[in-house]
Amino acid sequence: MSRPVVDKRTRWQKIKDFFLKTYDETEKFKEDDVDSSAFFAPISYLGILFFVPLLIKPNSAFAKYHANQGLVLLLTEIAVNVVICLIVLLLNLVNFWIFPTFLFTAFLFTVCNLFFVIFIILGAYNATSGYAKEIPMVGRWKIIKH
Repeated sequence: MSRPVVDKRTRWQKIKDFFLKTYDETEKFKEDDVDSSAFFAPISYLGILFFVPLLIKPNSAFAKYHANQGLVLLLTEIAVNVVICLIVLLLNLVNFWIFPTFLFTAFLFTVCNLFFVIFIILGAYNATSGYAKEIPMVGRWKIIKH
């Protein structure tokens, strides 16, 4: 009879790993593919321009990987900003534009979008450097197959 596997990580380590642990998939890509696509891959992180590397290098797995990362980041940005707008709307319905409500939502909007700017810079840096590392928190989702 075998013993059950016990995870000895603390709760905080599990939370940290869930949000911050990213995987490096650079070894899956051919070196010539990475070299030829590293110039175009950072464009994937500029919002709606995620599709540009797919048009320029349609057969490049490295370009598809970063296009997927850019698309997932864009969709997450849109979803988070819609949720923030709904929070603003609900708070305005409850409190007819009270000053602290405005400060709270402005702070929330600023902090969330600051994280997205950091993720954009991180993704563009990885693409330029020839790495295929996931973006923290949202990089695990796959929409475009590479």
